Amino acid sequence: MSIQAANEVPEIAFAGPKGSATIDPDAGKTVVEIVQARGYAIETHKVTTSDRYVLTMYRLPKTYSESQSGSAAAANKPAVHLQHGLLDSSFTFVSNFR
Repeated sequence: MSIQAANEVPEIAFAGPKGSATIDPDAGKTVVEIVQARGYAIETHKVTTSDRYVLTMYRLPKTYSESQSGSAAAANKPAVHLQHGLLDSSFTFVSNFR
C-alpha cells in the first residue's frame, strides 16, 4: 500500500486507440487555468458568509468572442447563477469527461 502526499496530483489516464493510454492535459489544473486555456476571461471572488465560511465564486465577464477580440463586455447582460450539488465543486462545469 502506498501513501500519496496531499500536494501530489495523480496522473489521470484514459484508454486510447489500441489500448494506449493518454494523459489528460487538464489533469492538475485549477478551474481558472482550464477556463483561461479555453480562451475565456475569468474573475475570482472570495465571499465570506455570516458564519465566516469563505466561498470562492467565479465570474466570466465576457463571451468567448469578446474575450478573443479584447473588446469590452457588452452591457446589460443577465446574470446566471450555476450551483453545483452537495459534495461537488465548480470543476463539474469545466471538465470534459472524454
